[in-house]
Amino acid sequence: MIATLTIIVAVVLGLVVGGLSRRRQYQQDIATAKQKAQALQDAAAIDANQRAKAYLMRAKESINTDRLATEDELTNQMADIEARRDRMTQRHETLNQQERRLNQRQAHIDDTQVELDDSKQLLEKARTVADALTDQRQVEVAKQAELDLITAQQMIRNQTARELSQEAESTVRELSDNAEASADKTARSLIIEAIQRGPVDWPREHFEHTVLVPTSEAKSRLIGKEGQHIRLLESLTGTDLIFDPDQTNALQISTHDPIRRETTRIAIESLLASRRITATTIEKEVLSAENEVLKDLRQTGERVVSALKIGFMHPELIKIVGRLKFRTSYGQNVLSHSVEVAQMAGVMAAELGEDVRLAKRAGLLHDIGKAVDHEIEGTHVELGVGIAETYDENPVIINAIASHHAMSILPRLSQF
Repeated sequence: MIATLTIIVAVVLGLVVGGLSRRRQYQQDIATAKQKAQALQDAAAIDANQRAKAYLMRAKESINTDRLATEDELTNQMADIEARRDRMTQRHETLNQQERRLNQRQAHIDDTQVELDDSKQLLEKARTVADALTDQRQVEVAKQAELDLITAQQMIRNQTARELSQEAESTVRELSDNAEASADKTARSLIIEAIQRGPVDWPREHFEHTVLVPTSEAKSRLIGKEGQHIRLLESLTGTDLIFDPDQTNALQISTHDPIRRETTRIAIESLLASRRITATTIEKEVLSAENEVLKDLRQTGERVVSALKIGFMHPELIKIVGRLKFRTSYGQNVLSHSVEVAQMAGVMAAELGEDVRLAKRAGLLHDIGKAVDHEIEGTHVELGVGIAETYDENPVIINAIASHHAMSILPRLSQF
């Protein structure tokens, strides 16, 4: 019984003590939870405060940026408005000046019209007086000669015609004598002025007759086995290729055709640069060189015709003009010579009141026959006339080409 009570008491005490202990633990947990809640609340408040400050700062920066942008835009708009206002002011002033000039011109025209009206009235009065005197003279002459009025009028007309004819002959003779006396001096002065004013330097190009082969190996490849490559080049280009005995790496291009010489030079230099020399590459490079030279002829002719401003020219004739680039005569490049002649002819035509474009065109084409005289039999004058006729050039151009070695038979341009 006592043991049972003891156990019961122990159990009750244990329950009491356990309850107190749990209550104390609950209170501690509650306190800890409150502390954590307070800490979280404080942290949340700090974070919210910081975010609010950041948002406020960004808002201020955005507002400040927008304000600056708006101020810049307003400044630009104001500057644009001021610029427009200045332009409007200048335009208004210009219009005012034009109006003043027009008013002055109108006043001058009015004054001139008044003077013309006065002169017209004086002329009419003088004409009336002259008619009256003429009638009076005719009547008096008729009375004195006892002739009728019509016969007297015819006599006066005949006498007046004789006097005018004699005066005209005297004036023409005087002008002719003065012209003959000063013709030589005037012509010399005109030519000197044309030479000084007209020509400008045209690029002088030197076209090589020799190609330097850099190495013995390149020379062997260019010659080919038993000379096959170099013979193929000669047959394709129509030239003779000879190595200089004194300078073994110098390959001379021998031909009377400057176009073929230039084509051969370009083809050989391209072959040496490619370092692959076969029958196929030789044919390809020769064809490419021919196309390049033809393109150069066309571009050169177009450049010259455009620079001289002589109007439309047939494309094939332009190519022939370009061929003069490769032609020399008496040590001078024929294209440069032709351009200089065209420029001088234009200056002299302008001084004489002739057709400047026609004169320059005649000057450019006067030696056009030299572009083909190494291919076709005939003098360069005959060939030039044939070329000009083929491409329907103006008769003045044909005459200039035909007579430029006989200046005494060259007529004035205005006669055509």
